[in-house]
Parts: sequence; C-alpha cells; structure tokens
Amino acid sequence: MELAVDFMGSSALSMLLELLGRSQREGVGFAIVAAQTAALRPMMASALSQVLPLSQSVDEAVKAIRKDWESGRQSVQ
Repeated sequence: MELAVDFMGSSALSMLLELLGRSQREGVGFAIVAAQTAALRPMMASALSQVLPLSQSVDEAVKAIRKDWESGRQSVQ
C-alpha cells in the first residue's frame, strides 16, 4: 500500500512504530519511503530514523525488504 504525506506529527510517528512492531511479529516486510524532507525531518529529529526502515524510493524499499527476507530477518518472533 502506498500513502503520500506532506507532514508527520507525533501520532503518525507512533503509528509507524506500531506498524513496524506488528510487521515484525507477523513476519511481513515493512518499509517507509521518505523522499520528502517534510516527512523525513520529524523522524530524524526524534532519532526514529535509526529505528524505522527508511528508503528514498519504492524500488529501494522493495530491495531492502527482499534483502531482509533473504537474510532471514523477517522471521516471526
């Protein structure tokens, strides 16, 4: 699913963390394409950029998810 945003508030950041945890529990690939500075800035300011799987393009995100699957990182915990 693709969603585009111009602004990211604390509720959105909280939701992204919840989605990351859920995807890890269910063994589903998850990536965030953050090409817009306005969307990326809050993640960097809160250090979530070090936790959330960020990519600059959809192609890069797909490659990262595939790499995770191949290395076994997307196992159900």
